[in-house]
Amino acid sequence: MQLLLQSLTVALSDTSNYAYRSMPNLESPRAWNGTRHEYRDPHTVKQWNLCRSLRVLLSRSQEAIFRRSWPTLTQAPPPPHHYRTIRAGMATDICVAAASVLGASSTSEQVSGSISRGYGLIYPLCLAGTCLLESLAEPTVSPGGSHTILVSEPLHTDPLNHSSTQLAGVIARLDYIEKRIGIRWAASVSRFLRGQTRIFYDLGRT
Repeated sequence: MQLLLQSLTVALSDTSNYAYRSMPNLESPRAWNGTRHEYRDPHTVKQWNLCRSLRVLLSRSQEAIFRRSWPTLTQAPPPPHHYRTIRAGMATDICVAAASVLGASSTSEQVSGSISRGYGLIYPLCLAGTCLLESLAEPTVSPGGSHTILVSEPLHTDPLNHSSTQLAGVIARLDYIEKRIGIRWAASVSRFLRGQTRIFYDLGRT
């Protein structure tokens, strides 16, 4: 799986039609942290977000394997922060890419983002949100080794915490997809990330 994902990422990177670059955009309310992606073909953001989502899932699977197999493995596991760093990077890339899907103009202008592209952004945003929740709420470990977090309170309201403000940005994008584009599914994901549904979320069974 890892080799397949690496090959796919290399293939996307080496194909000019799939190329993108990070651009500063301090004026846009939908750019993340003053940055947005500019894709040569705007439709390829879907493939890139698929790769990012798979890397999140793969990192969690690898972390669970190391956690459950150590110390029987012959090699030492990576440092504890290794897999979280990977997921944090993917979450940031998904947030930055959202401006290319929803548009990078002012929210006072015409609605940007089609229904089909809005649908394609909901799941990556949800995964990015779970990566941020993971850094904001310490997971509990079951006897079987699975990591679960209880999402029962708003964790996106601390302006001094980077992960909290980024989670607020993810929720804002989901709210935009629901209210401005009209996809109601985004509302249920937003409620989950806000802690309004009091869900136990198993990080290993994404």
